[in-house]
Amino acid sequence: MPPIERCPREILENIFMECLPPAHEPDRTLMPLQLSHICTRWRAIAFQLPHLWRSLYI
Repeated sequence: MPPIERCPREILENIFMECLPPAHEPDRTLMPLQLSHICTRWRAIAFQLPHLWRSLYI
């Protein structure tokens, strides 16, 4: 099993939140989608973090 698979969910959640660009940047909306495409586990974690999906850039 790769080391990232042994990483606790809480740690991955923190990493995901740290990956977000500042709120005023349009790319902020892309990061949650990119994270959710890594693997099934990351997708499940990303979709269960409402803070990742708060921003909508128009």
